[in-house]
Formats: sequence, C-alpha cells, structure tokens
Amino acid sequence: MKKLILPVLLAAGALATNTVAAEAAAKQYVVVIAEGTSPQVLELGKGYLRKSDEDPELVTAFDSLMEMGKAAPVGANAIAEMNGLLETAEQNGFQTGFITTTDVTKVAPLFYSNVASAMAKGDFIGGGGRTSAATAGAALKAAGGTYIADADGLAEEIKGRVLALQADGDLSYAIDRMPETESGLAELATLAMDVLGENDTPYVLVVHDTLVKKALDTKDTPALFEQFRELNSILGDALARQEDNAQMGVAALLTGGEVVPQFQTGADANGAFFTISSLRKSFTAVGTALKGESVENITIFVDPIEGEYRGWKLSDAQKSQIAAGTLNAETVARSAYEPVLRLDFARTNAAPVAYTSGIAASAGLVPALKAAVSSPAK
Repeated sequence: MKKLILPVLLAAGALATNTVAAEAAAKQYVVVIAEGTSPQVLELGKGYLRKSDEDPELVTAFDSLMEMGKAAPVGANAIAEMNGLLETAEQNGFQTGFITTTDVTKVAPLFYSNVASAMAKGDFIGGGGRTSAATAGAALKAAGGTYIADADGLAEEIKGRVLALQADGDLSYAIDRMPETESGLAELATLAMDVLGENDTPYVLVVHDTLVKKALDTKDTPALFEQFRELNSILGDALARQEDNAQMGVAALLTGGEVVPQFQTGADANGAFFTISSLRKSFTAVGTALKGESVENITIFVDPIEGEYRGWKLSDAQKSQIAAGTLNAETVARSAYEPVLRLDFARTNAAPVAYTSGIAASAGLVPALKAAVSSPAK
C-alpha cells in the first residue's frame, strides 16, 4: 500500500487574504472533481485520517476550503455541463491539463471536443488508458513531446506536451498501487501543476477521480478511506500553491451519488478506523493477491506483525481452501471484517456540492469556469 503524506495545510488568515486577491485576477485554475464524494465521505475521511495518522486535531484540505472558501451552486449534471471547457480554454490561450483515474480516451473527450482534440491540444493528459492511447503516445514522442508510460518516466525531463499513462486500463486504488510500476492521481496532479504553471503560465487543470465512487459502489472500505487520503492530498497541494499565488483559483466538485457511508448505531468508529488503517490492500485486491498462492504465502500475508492484513485470523482449513481455489479470499476477508467495522453503505441520494477559493462563483461553479476560460488568457 502506498500511503500519501498529507500536505501541510494553510493558515486560515493566509488563505483568506489570498482568496480575495485571487478572485480579482485568477489566471491559473485547478478543478478537482470527486465522483461519488459527499459530505458524509468528507466527515468519515477526516475521522479516519485523524486516527490513522494519530493526530486528533488534523484539519483536512476539504475543511480548509469549506471554511475559507465559498460554496458554489452546482447541479446534478455538472460534469456534463463542463463539456468543451478545456477546448475553450485552449482556444483562448490557456495551457490545459486533464488527469483522471480512468482511461483518458473515455473521459477527456468530454472536456475537449473529441479524443483526437484532447491528444492534439492537451498540454498535460494523464491517467489510465495505456492500451487505447499507445499510438497517440508514440506519435507525441515522435513529434518532440513527452510520453510517460510507467512510474519511472515521471522523473524524466519534460519536453513539450505530456501524455502520462500509468495503467493499461483504469488506475488502481491508491491502497493497491505499486509505486515501482504505477504512479497515481496525486503524483500526476503534482507533476501537471508543476509543468503547466512553470513561468507563471495561465492554465486550467481538471483532476478527475472515480475511485471513491467505485469503492462506495463495491462497499470496499479500505479502498474508500485511502482514496480519500489521496484526494485530500491533491486538494491540499493546490491550496498550498495558492497560498503563494494570488492569481490561482481552486475548486472542488463533490458529485454526491446514490451510496453514502455511515456507521451503524453504537459502532466504535475510532476502533473501526484503527482496524482499517492496519489493512494494506482493498478487499478486492485480497482476492486477487491470494488466488493461487501457497499456504505458506497466505500465512505471511496475515502475519500479525508484518502482514498485509495484520490481525486477520484465518484457520489452517481456510488457508488450505484458499490455496486450493475452493474458497474466495475476498469473501472470507469481508465476512471477517465487515461485522467488526459496522459501516453501512446506505442507498440514498446525496446531492452534489461545490466549493471554491479564488473563483467568484455565486451564480454557479460551471458558469464561473466557463466565463473564466472564455476570455483571452493574460
């Protein structure tokens, strides 16, 4: 599991001062789109970080944005309403970037006019989709740009436009990612902000996460909380940059959705957070990791001190059945932990919400962004 370090959050006074200045003249924009994320996810995510990081006073980046920024009206179809946002920004002289946890060829066309436009005009495109966009990567490299097809490539010299593809399909959950082979959303977002913002260049960067929603839909508790950590890290990075850049605007769109996590009545939330923090893989990845493994390797996996799932008490019979392929490890893991964690995934309708800092969006987030990119970059 790759644990991301939470950036140092901003002092409230500094953020307030820069917010006023930035609203007057923002020319660099970072928009974080968190699919499936709701206020309930934010609150539970904060509780998890406070317990796992042993910091009961921890303030998340989302807390800082909500406290010092402003709520912006947003509709249920906000993502679709952003159609062509980056295409328009590029036409008006902004550098543009799009980072996603999914296949870039499936989602980037929404923000540009089509796949070809995204590949030809995007200054920094990153995420999954190595299989579907390999030809575009080779063409970009031949034309003098930078094609990054693995984790090591992020350390190479950047030349021209960038296409950074870190997985054949979608990116892995943050908790399951192998840093030797796959860089994640946070690393890609950091590099994009570095590259696009060089020399104070005007830019618009959209960072798009679908993995919180995936974790909620599949009721994968360990994946959910570590994915929140990654999102919080990205937003914290953007807000920290804004502290030193009065012309930067930051927005977070939480799309809400049909699944909301909540502890059962009487559940020990802190105890659950402590247990979750000891799990080094998602429930889904447990099934994949232990499929076809020997009893010896399964025993190492559940070692109480150094194992990936410390404290998971598997009987010798269960280990033998998993090794033989007659018992699914994910099913066993869920049956062991879910009754202890007592976290429900309620079917409901969490409305989308948005918050901004340095972007005047009283009439709505999407209209504000469209208005910002419709004028020539300065």
